Amino acid sequence: LNGFAETNRLWVVTWSLRLEIVFYLLIPFVLWFSKTIWKTLLFIALCCMLLKASLFVEPNHWHFPFFYLLQAVVRYICFSFSVGIVTAHLVRIEAVRRLARSAWAAPVALAVLLGTLFFAPPEHGPVESLLLAVPFIAIAAKNSFWGCLRSRSLLFLGQISYSVYLVHCLILGAILLPFYLRHSHALANPLTYWGVAAVLSTLVIFVSTLWHRTLEMPFMGKKSREERRLRQSAVASDLVDVAI
Repeated sequence: LNGFAETNRLWVVTWSLRLEIVFYLLIPFVLWFSKTIWKTLLFIALCCMLLKASLFVEPNHWHFPFFYLLQAVVRYICFSFSVGIVTAHLVRIEAVRRLARSAWAAPVALAVLLGTLFFAPPEHGPVESLLLAVPFIAIAAKNSFWGCLRSRSLLFLGQISYSVYLVHCLILGAILLPFYLRHSHALANPLTYWGVAAVLSTLVIFVSTLWHRTLEMPFMGKKSREERRLRQSAVASDLVDVAI
């Protein structure tokens, strides 16, 4: 775009669309495995075996179309989606829900989360996924972490999270890439870096709020004219909450 070689970074979120489409196509096949937790574990085990077998394929030759796409889908099922699939079964068990809402569940989940952040290998692998499954299960079982997850601000950020996912690359890329090319020495300073990050993060939240209200919400079900008017008028209120 305009002779700028790095403009592909402005809309990098589209890389996941192919994975999502393949995953949706697999849903009828996965349906049988979702009946019980044991069938689900069997499905995950088969995916892990398939992923292991695919690693023996010579990577420098195309053996069939979409090989690497399918390999990526299987990898995400093994190390990411598997946590969500198993959690969907676990949160239906009353004993698991009681355990996840116990007094010590939140401190343990938070400790595991921080331990993963600082000590686990930064990759989408089995170690990282198993560790992060602990806080994920606690949250899915409605552990509010001392009420923090029920706060209005965090609920609001959760509502606009998909909009943040979609627009953050546009804003960060459009501003940071030219800034880095001209002032890379300034970003080497930690205070400058985090100062710029704080300003851009605030801008991302503001734009994501407008994106969510104007583009997402109209397509999230038919709403009455009065409801839409109230939702649109809430944009200003949400922006004020974020600013506060």
